[in-house]
Amino acid sequence: SAASDVYKRQIKSKTLIKRFKDIEKEILLFSKKKNIKIFDYGCGNASFLNYLKNRGYKNLTGYEIYCKNYNSKNIKIRNNIKL
Repeated sequence: SAASDVYKRQIKSKTLIKRFKDIEKEILLFSKKKNIKIFDYGCGNASFLNYLKNRGYKNLTGYEIYCKNYNSKNIKIRNNIKL
């Protein structure tokens, strides 16, 4: 998919990878479980969510106001939220 292609290009950035790893360390302070619910508000093209998916996380959701509805395996990105 287009989002996966963007993710693959961005993940090559050492700075971006370091940032993702630092955020993952913060997540691990709350839970070591890979099925923890993670919601990324302002997820852009879901690069961080794709990073987490590739690290084994299962329950991922993103919200991006400028993104058309997009769904991938275990990742849902929406441009509106209903609670």
